[in-house]
Amino acid sequence: LTVPVHVRPINDQPFRLVTQAPHVKCVQGQKRTITKLDLLTEDNDTPPSEIIYEIVSGPSHGVLAVNGNSTLGRFTQADIDSGKVLFEHSGPLQPASFYFRVWDGQFNPAYTVFNIAIIPVTLNVTVVTPILLQQGSSVAVITSNVFQVNTNGREDSIIYNVTRSPLHGVVYVDDIATSWFRQGDLNGRRVMYMQTDMTTHSDTLELSASFSLEDSPNVTGLSVNVSVEPLIKIGKFLPFAGTKTKLTTEALDASPLAKLTNSDPIFKVLKKPRFGKLKKIIRSSGEKRTVKEKEISRFTHEEI
Repeated sequence: LTVPVHVRPINDQPFRLVTQAPHVKCVQGQKRTITKLDLLTEDNDTPPSEIIYEIVSGPSHGVLAVNGNSTLGRFTQADIDSGKVLFEHSGPLQPASFYFRVWDGQFNPAYTVFNIAIIPVTLNVTVVTPILLQQGSSVAVITSNVFQVNTNGREDSIIYNVTRSPLHGVVYVDDIATSWFRQGDLNGRRVMYMQTDMTTHSDTLELSASFSLEDSPNVTGLSVNVSVEPLIKIGKFLPFAGTKTKLTTEALDASPLAKLTNSDPIFKVLKKPRFGKLKKIIRSSGEKRTVKEKEISRFTHEEI
């Protein structure tokens, strides 16, 4: 006959605060998870879930949270081991700290200070590509590809302020005209440029970038160009010297634009050719049909 015997451990061994002078570094305005490498208490006869940390005072310039919720002044070693405890900095660029005690419910608590060094947030933003607006369309999505961002902070919380509005359009976020937006809006493709003057082929807006923090770096003078992409197909045009050559849709085809706008697109000559002339064939009607040629500075897709 076998009789199972279960031995219940007695909490007769003191706990040990392994981490001496606990401390971490946290970037200004950001979150920092506190791990068991930062704060560890061991007890041979008490599980981590029963090793209790209680906040006596603080933290200064920030909050402690477990699973994103307020700690209500206490957490366990098990919470730390599972990566649930974090500190979120707020306020000035000054060191933070909190005073706590730890115990196992049996022996006298140990008291100490947890120090947090605050590192200044850095930010560098450059414009790497223009906003591309397809010809015939009035709206272009402003994506994160327009900017190159380098920061030690949370990139999605960068704020862009429009310091010089575009002359021929408006900036929108989720269909609402705005003078500012976040990096998270760019990542989510929620920022748009809407052209209000369809006769222009370009536009410019100027931005600044920063965080909503005290002493935040501020990047100014971010000039973003808006370029209209022609909705035409351009091929090779190879005229023979001393002869007349027709300009056909193989060289210049605005069919996509004509289809999109349901119109006959007009081409304007901004710079005349140096070694030739661009002429239009004019055929008269009636009994005496004649064919004339006239030098032109504009023509339509239908005429091609």
